[in-house]
Amino acid sequence: MILLEKQILTTLWYLAYTECFRSIADRFDVSHKTTWKAVFFICKYLLRINRAHNIIAWPTPNEAERTASFFEEKPRFPGVIGCVDGSHIPIAKPTRYPNSYINRKKYHSVLLPGICNEKLEFIDCYAGEAGSIHDSCLFRRSKVYKKIIDGI
Repeated sequence: MILLEKQILTTLWYLAYTECFRSIADRFDVSHKTTWKAVFFICKYLLRINRAHNIIAWPTPNEAERTASFFEEKPRFPGVIGCVDGSHIPIAKPTRYPNSYINRKKYHSVLLPGICNEKLEFIDCYAGEAGSIHDSCLFRRSKVYKKIIDGI
C-alpha cells in the first residue's frame, strides 16, 4: 500500500483528468491495481465523511425556505429550492457495453447531474449512469424524482 498522501494525490488526479489507471499509475510510480485500490479507498472514505457530516445534503425545511425566498426575490421564480444541471464526464471506452456510454456528442461518458442552492452549494449529486441515457430517463431514476412523487 502507498502513503495516504500519494493515495489522495492519485485520487485527485483521477477525478480531475480523463486518464486511464495505467497512465496514472505510471505518473505516480505505482501499479495500476494499486492506483485503482487507492481511488476506490479515498472515494469510499469521502462518501463516508459526506454521510457523517451532511456536506451534500437535501435542505432542511428552513434551508429550503431561505432558498425559495432568494429565488422569489431576485429572479422572481417562486417555489424554487435548487437549480439543476448536468455534465458528461468523459471516460475511456468500457470493455462491457461500450455503446451504452456513447453520448449525443459521440464520445464515451458517464452522467453527473447535480442540484445547487442559491449559494452554489450542492444539495444533491449523483454520478455513474451511462452517457447515452436521456435527461428525462436519468431524472426518473433519481432520488429527487422519488421525493417529488412521494410528496416529500
